[in-house]
Amino acid sequence: MKQENGHLDELATTRASRLARMTRLGGVMAGNVARAAASAAVTGSMSRASEHMHERVAETLATSLGEMKGMPMKLGQMLSYIDELMPAKHREAYREGLAKLQAQTPAMDWSSIEGLLERNLGAPPDEFFAEIDHEPIAAASIGQVYRARLHNGDSVAVKVQYPGIAESVASDLDNAKLLAAPMFAMVPRVAMEGAISDLRSRLQLECDYALEAQSQLTFADLWAGDDEIYVPRVYQEMCGPQVLVTEFIEGESWAQMMARTDAADRARYGRILFRFVYHSLYAFGIFNTDPHPGNYLFMPDGRVAFLDFGSVHRYEDSTRRDFCELALLCMHKQRGPEMRRVIHRTFGIPEHVKPDEELWQLFETFCIACAEPWAAPQPYKFKPELLADISANTSKARSMLLKRILRDGLWTPERSGIAFMYRINFGLNSLLCELGPETDWREIINAACAKEQ
Repeated sequence: MKQENGHLDELATTRASRLARMTRLGGVMAGNVARAAASAAVTGSMSRASEHMHERVAETLATSLGEMKGMPMKLGQMLSYIDELMPAKHREAYREGLAKLQAQTPAMDWSSIEGLLERNLGAPPDEFFAEIDHEPIAAASIGQVYRARLHNGDSVAVKVQYPGIAESVASDLDNAKLLAAPMFAMVPRVAMEGAISDLRSRLQLECDYALEAQSQLTFADLWAGDDEIYVPRVYQEMCGPQVLVTEFIEGESWAQMMARTDAADRARYGRILFRFVYHSLYAFGIFNTDPHPGNYLFMPDGRVAFLDFGSVHRYEDSTRRDFCELALLCMHKQRGPEMRRVIHRTFGIPEHVKPDEELWQLFETFCIACAEPWAAPQPYKFKPELLADISANTSKARSMLLKRILRDGLWTPERSGIAFMYRINFGLNSLLCELGPETDWREIINAACAKEQ
């Protein structure tokens, strides 16, 4: 009982410390905004003062969010690869300041992890593992990953949830606006609130390692035998609510792959990422919602290993068919009544909301812009201009929807699966534009939508 009370006291102290840090972070960021305004008044250059402000804010975010883990750090990771949320003039400062959150974050000591392992496994770790490294090979927002060897010789990755992280995440969710408020000066309020709403649902899922194990098993089954895509094996008998044991994969990180490969290799990897995401969605009705670079390993045999299935969205088959129908209509840029009927279903537009012609045209333009890789003449090459086009259309959609909300009631596509999907796929498109692949994307989309269930 004394040990349990001590654990609860530690959690309470941790939550209080995190809240205090979030409050201080908000104060620092607000101070940066104020100093930028003062500098502009003295120098007469608001542009340069603003640039300095964004550089300081990005650096502050990277340091503070990395220490806090959980929801604050996951927000930092999201901002580091979803350019849509950042002001166009200052995206490079945020990329540089936050990119380190993608691959590696401050690790916790082994002593904090060993007890949690034993509680989940029901026995000391050495009864399950012949060897286990005490230094993590990866540290992310929810947990750390250790390399180990089983008694039968298998090499495994042991993902361990940070002690008390579920409770800390719940606290962060309650206080998320403390973190978000000072960011509204740099990021549109609707965009930031939408991102926090997504994070709320995603982090709650990611704290459930039993659910993650089942999701990874599902993807492994769906992609079994593929020549290019590999999902690591799950050792179910050793998994618990806060521990996930999977096959260890030898492979290069995103940064290592980018440093080694030529344009042809990068293009092939881009096609693999595209096929994994869109075939999973259109053929199987399942969507892995975390496409950041740390979730891919590039194997020596040329395959890509897909990691981290903590946030997976599943769609009813009727919704999957609607997505396919919309993708094909966008492929042929087929505006009009048929497309609008499908948009009405997939966007979850309530019956009391009656879009006018201007809003319908905006929806059509938005969907076609997001489908540009397979709507444009083929073969199509991913370029940064795609992100700019999607971002511009997204901004127009948000602005117009805000006006409609005031007139027609509280509805926005944030509440439907398709808006969630489009936001996350912006992150995927960012990676594809970095790789620059060129191929006939229509062929991949057609094959996925024609897949028999």
